[in-house]
Amino acid sequence: MTGRVKGFASWKPQRRTEPLLLDIGEVLSEYRKYLPLTVRQVFYRLVSKGYPKSEGFYDSVQDKCNRARRSGRIPFTSIRDDGVSRQAVESTLDLEVLARSREQERLEQAEVQDKLDEVNEALRGAFGLEWE
Repeated sequence: MTGRVKGFASWKPQRRTEPLLLDIGEVLSEYRKYLPLTVRQVFYRLVSKGYPKSEGFYDSVQDKCNRARRSGRIPFTSIRDDGVSRQAVESTLDLEVLARSREQERLEQAEVQDKLDEVNEALRGAFGLEWE
């Protein structure tokens, strides 16, 4: 069977990878109050420092974070693994509470949209603008 080792694994990164790992470490240090971060958050902080905003670079950051975590170089608690989350429903009461909270969220979103529409209408009138 071939492929990558699963779980914890030793890792000796290439010399050219070291600057990226140092920058990833700086991002994690800079945002230590907000840990854990997602890989995407780390990626965008690196992009703001001049790294390319591309899928290829994102894949590289994801791979390096994964390898660094598995080797113990980055604590597992520093990077958040956001996957699909499921909301467990324990009873019909929970279903009712969940339905009410979703309805409340929908109403709040509609209220925000109404306010945005009012502002847009005021801007159209004030500046004679026409847009859809």
